[in-house]
Formats: sequence, structure tokens, C-alpha cells
Amino acid sequence: MLAKIVYLALTSRLLVFLLQVICNWIVPDHDADAFRRPTAPPSSNIVTYLFGGFAHWDAEYFLHIAEHGYTYENTLAFFPLYPHLVRCITDSVLDPLLCILLPYQSVLLLSGVLLNVFMFTIAAIALYHLTLILFDETAAMEATLLFCFNPASVFFSACYTESLFSATTFLGLYLLEFGQECLATVFFVLGGFVRSNGFLSSGFLIFHTFIKWSQPWQSGCELVIKTGARVALCFAPYLLFQCYTWSLYCIPDRSVEHSDAVLQQASERGYHLAGYNISEWCKNVLPFSYGYVQQKYWNVGFLRYYQLKQLPNFLLAAPVVALLGSACFHFLKRNSKTFFPIRWKPGQGVAAEVRRLPYVLHVCILLTLCTLFVNVQVTTRLVAA
Repeated sequence: MLAKIVYLALTSRLLVFLLQVICNWIVPDHDADAFRRPTAPPSSNIVTYLFGGFAHWDAEYFLHIAEHGYTYENTLAFFPLYPHLVRCITDSVLDPLLCILLPYQSVLLLSGVLLNVFMFTIAAIALYHLTLILFDETAAMEATLLFCFNPASVFFSACYTESLFSATTFLGLYLLEFGQECLATVFFVLGGFVRSNGFLSSGFLIFHTFIKWSQPWQSGCELVIKTGARVALCFAPYLLFQCYTWSLYCIPDRSVEHSDAVLQQASERGYHLAGYNISEWCKNVLPFSYGYVQQKYWNVGFLRYYQLKQLPNFLLAAPVVALLGSACFHFLKRNSKTFFPIRWKPGQGVAAEVRRLPYVLHVCILLTLCTLFVNVQVTTRLVAA
């Protein structure tokens, strides 16, 4: 079965790659006023020709961060683990082998795609085994198939964080189902360094504690302390990253070196450079960059995206929102008597529906955030990961 899952995952990546090459060759790039790396490789480069479609939109930010770091204020919306791994793979493995043949930026792109293909395969394997615990083999195979060919599949190969985040989250959940809370927390923490919503995985830890606490032979006080520490660790990546960005943009006269290309682009586009003037958000009571940057550069906020011109994006997200919203509603309605009150006797075990409850609640939270607060078109790839 493992070989079949790997085959499915790699086949889907190959199909996405071929589709990307064809579309990137036939369809001209949209001339949007979007961010572009100051040191992008030439289009005639073989890697750019084959993988250039995987380096657009948010991928531009991740590849820029991998090469130059958090040079501009608008890069602070993207968390560090994925670009850091891309840089490490490039510097330690691929660049020494390919530096004679390819420019550094092309090797970064190749590293980012290969990393995502590997992580996507790991995520597919973890999802299969996780679903096998919660359902049966048929459902596990169907879930893996849907994951491999999901509507947002291109983002799992492009230089985005979907594959890495899926792998860390699915592995953490798989370990948690076996009672390995400490190891699960490690993967949840890693996921927190990949994406800002990684801390939501702490809800699974809280739910598992709630189940144990309902059983009298467990020490309630000990459980609360341990779970509190693990939940705090899940929030640590977000807080640590905010501290790091504060050190870059809020310390007066901090010496930060930038390449000539970065300085030139900042001058041409009016970007706020690290080490040059204190950012506005530094004056806030809680000087966190993330919320400020999301609101300023991406118009993120409660109902801020509800504009007539965004109607096509709402239509784009509508099928996924309707399908998942309906599934969550019917699941909660069908099993409401099972969930409340949640009490089990020693040796009785936990009902299958109850074990699935945190996953449904997690989807409900994501749907709420996507439809009310963030750019709604990201819903498909956010819930797929």
C-alpha cells in the first residue's frame, strides 16, 4: 500500500508539472502590479523554462526571503521555515553540484520544487495512515486520492508552504492519535514556523486532554500543566517570529546589509527596508508585524474583502465553502447527542464520531476565518493543507 500511495503522490506531481509547463508556455503571464524578486533568473534559463510557473505570486516572496532574507516590510507576512529549508538545500546540496551550470536563483527554484514534491509525498502517506485510524481503508484511500488531486494541487508543487505544512500537521495528528503528545507537539511547532495558522493545531492537544480529563483515573492537574506547556509551545513560533521582525524593523539605526539589487528595487518600488526608519507598527502596544502587514498590503480584516470587485474570488471559493460547510453542519447535527455531554467510563473507549470531532471543528474555524477575515480565494488551498 505504501508503494501505491507514493505512486499516486508522484503521479499527481508529474501531471501538475506537465500542466504547468504547458500553461506557462501557452498562457502569457498576467501583468499585475505584484511583487517580483529583484534578482530573478533569465526566462531563457532551462530551469525557469520548465519550472517558472511555480515561481509566481507568493512564491516570489518565499524565493526572495530564501535568497535575501526579510529585507522588505511586505515580506513579513511569510513565515521562515520553508524559505530557510530551501536555502539550506540549495547551499548544502544542489548549488555545489549545479553552480557551474545554473545561476543561484534557478537552483533556489529547483530546491523549492523538489522539497515540496518530497514533503507532499510524506503528507500523502501520513494522511492515509491518519484516515485509516479514524475511518477504514476505503475512506483512507479515497482521502489520499482526493488530496493528491485536490483543486489547489498546483500550490503543493509551487514554491508555497502547503506541502510542508501538510506534512508537519498530518504527522503531528497521526502521532497524537497514538497518544504521542510530545512528538506531536514537535511537529505542530514546526508547522507553526511554516504558517501563521499553525498554532490552531493546539486545539487538537486541548481536545485530547479534555477526553483524558473526563476519565477519573487521570490526574487532572498534571494534564492541565502538561497541556498548557504544549499549547504554549504551539504559540511560540508566532511569538518568536514577531520578536525577530521587531529586532529588524524597530531598533533605531540597526545595521542591516542589503545587496545593490535589493536597494535599487526598494528605491524604485518604495519598499520599506529593514534597518531604515522604524516601522509604524513598532509604536503599537503589542508591536507585532503580522497583523499590520496583512492589513496594509493584503487588506486582511473583518469583512474588509467584501467588495463588489471581489465577487469573482467569492465565486471561486464558493464550491469548497459550500461543500465543507454542509459536511460540517450535517456531522454536528447528526452527532450532537453523542458530543454533549462528553463523558466516558474507564475502559469504554472513545466513540469514533467523537475522535473525528476536533477535525470537523478545525475545518469550521478555517472556513470562518477564510470567509470573514482573509482573502477568500485562499480558502481552497488553506483547507486542502
